[in-house]
Amino acid sequence: MAKRAAQSALSQPMLFGDSPAARLAGVIGPAEPSPQLRQLGSRVPGSVHLGTSSWSFPGWGPLVWDRPVSEQTLARSGLAAYAAHPLFRTVGLDRTFYAPMPEHELADLAAMTPPGFRMLIKAHQAITRPTADERGRTFGPTGAAAGKTATNPLFLDAAYAVDRVIGPAVLGLKDRLGPIVFQFPPLDLSANGPTGGVEAFTDRVEEFLARLPAGPVGPAGIHPLYAVEVRNRELLTPRWRRMLRRHNAVAALAGHPSQPTVAAQASLLRPLDAPEGVPPPRALVVRWLLHPTQDYAAAKAKYDPFTRLVDAHPQARNEISDLVVRAVLAGLPAWVVINNKAEGSAPLSVAALAETIAAALAACGPGGAPASDAGGSDAGEGPAAVTG
Repeated sequence: MAKRAAQSALSQPMLFGDSPAARLAGVIGPAEPSPQLRQLGSRVPGSVHLGTSSWSFPGWGPLVWDRPVSEQTLARSGLAAYAAHPLFRTVGLDRTFYAPMPEHELADLAAMTPPGFRMLIKAHQAITRPTADERGRTFGPTGAAAGKTATNPLFLDAAYAVDRVIGPAVLGLKDRLGPIVFQFPPLDLSANGPTGGVEAFTDRVEEFLARLPAGPVGPAGIHPLYAVEVRNRELLTPRWRRMLRRHNAVAALAGHPSQPTVAAQASLLRPLDAPEGVPPPRALVVRWLLHPTQDYAAAKAKYDPFTRLVDAHPQARNEISDLVVRAVLAGLPAWVVINNKAEGSAPLSVAALAETIAAALAACGPGGAPASDAGGSDAGEGPAAVTG
């Protein structure tokens, strides 16, 4: 019934002042925000894009939705209501990690969002996994091959990335496109492993990035923002940092137990610095994914239905806030996408982070800077664009 209602709402002729978002309000609408929440939204600069990893969570209930609704209905029709939340200016399109989305489906999503909303899209995992997983799935031609040793022919295939990820994202989302994140899993970086070791892998990623379009792309003239996220500490090196910047890509900082803290990653990767001889930074991208004491299965079991902060993590929140404030002071856009499994409820984590950011910005005088400096300076590689 809900699917038919959503399809009917979107198929009717457009009238003056009408929009897909307005029509879907008859299927699912946003919860009425409190005056305090609206006021908090006005205190966060428009260049700061806060949001969650997805939106299909019935348990968010009165935090986000105006009525009880199923996960299936939210997946099809909930983005418009989500995007009406005063603090949500981005969302992670996690489903694109598991299968590419065609241009027309991405255009449908873009039509549900207001101006200024920018989606973070995850590139299909076929691009970032050198071998098939233990069930031999997800990689198209290699999907029938069982075992981790199955070679994935699409690994770091730039033509596939352009045809199946970047092109549809640019043409479908247009000005609603935010970062395109290439998320690498934990890799075997031994010299005899499938990647050939740290140096060989870094060379392959550099060659891949060099083959991607830098922009303007498509009729709208979009300049894609590429973000690269890794799960191997061995890659948090000056060479990796310089390689990304040579190709105007950014390091996506991951709040995940497999990695050092966000502040430690920032200290190593200097996402806000502008060394001489390389392009200046384009943006800050952070994904706060998982509480350091949990794995995904345990976190889901402990936190579901994601209605409260079960394991508040003020250290991570303050570290991310410091970086966002530094980005704002440097005139850079910032994206922070938060998973339910970071603290227990992504909408409440967003609200707590927004309050921390707003308070820190209010404490900065004209031309001032936040008290702490999570990113540091890039000694030996030129002056930093932002100082603490």
